[in-house]
Amino acid sequence: MKISLEAIDQLRMRANISYREAKELLEETGGDLIEALVYLEENSKDALRSFSEKGKDFLSQARRVAGELHRQKVKVKLKGKTLAEIPVTVGAIGTALFPKLAALGVIGLMVAHGSIEVNDQQNAAADHANANSVGDD
Repeated sequence: MKISLEAIDQLRMRANISYREAKELLEETGGDLIEALVYLEENSKDALRSFSEKGKDFLSQARRVAGELHRQKVKVKLKGKTLAEIPVTVGAIGTALFPKLAALGVIGLMVAHGSIEVNDQQNAAADHANANSVGDD
């Protein structure tokens, strides 16, 4: 079937697609402009729905990872004493916002022979419970 240039132009203007896409779509729909527009509309809804679902999955995974990171703590120690204990997420955000200050703090800690430890709160709680139960025997 021969598709007219006018039909291709109308579909291109209405749907914002290329000449090739318009021609192929009109060939699939037998030259019916309305059927081609309906087809595009239905497919765009499916694509939007798929994109929305993928976005929701990404957000749920990001929340889970952020929650896990927030449970982990960073301990800053100097001469055996804990100077600060903050969640990893807070430390990461602070480092991203103030990188020069973070670098200066790390250099100062190295000069003073301090240390930085990362502890998982769940593992620390389990280790603490195991240590208490061993002492009870």
